[in-house]
Amino acid sequence: MSKRKISVIAMISIVLNIALIWFGFSFYQENKTIKKGIITQYSTQQEEALFELERALENQDDKEEFVKALTSAYGIIYHNEVLTRTYTPIGENVEIPENINIINSPYTSKAIGNALFERTMDRMDNDDMQKLEEYTSYVDDVVKTLDYRNTIEEKSLSQQYKVLNEVSNLIEGFDLED
Repeated sequence: MSKRKISVIAMISIVLNIALIWFGFSFYQENKTIKKGIITQYSTQQEEALFELERALENQDDKEEFVKALTSAYGIIYHNEVLTRTYTPIGENVEIPENINIINSPYTSKAIGNALFERTMDRMDNDDMQKLEEYTSYVDDVVKTLDYRNTIEEKSLSQQYKVLNEVSNLIEGFDLED
């Protein structure tokens, strides 16, 4: 082979290797960014859900505000539950810790649905309110552990996973059964 052919083949090989490395690194960065985005979304939505639950508790006497706040909280919690399901493509790729989704499951968050239904029907009693307050305290504990501003925002992916594992262990200790 001539010297010219060898140098052309070498240049093509170098260009292809650089392109493959660049595409591989881009894919890795995109995957990492998506994971961080899902964790950020989960964290901020838990804060939003807590805000709406606290707003509902503050407006117990105002039926309209109470119902609006609980409806909003229920929607946020449902969205977070779907976001963190482990058997969806997102859940499989983001590797959500096992217990994260328990707090947002329809069964554990039924205190919201029950309170919403009973208040709408004007049949709210102390037991429903107590269950709603208890559930709100669990969400408050999760939000305090997540501490988005200090432990999630602009932190490394490994740090974010460490915090999610702490939250998973916290949720495991909750008495979420009736």
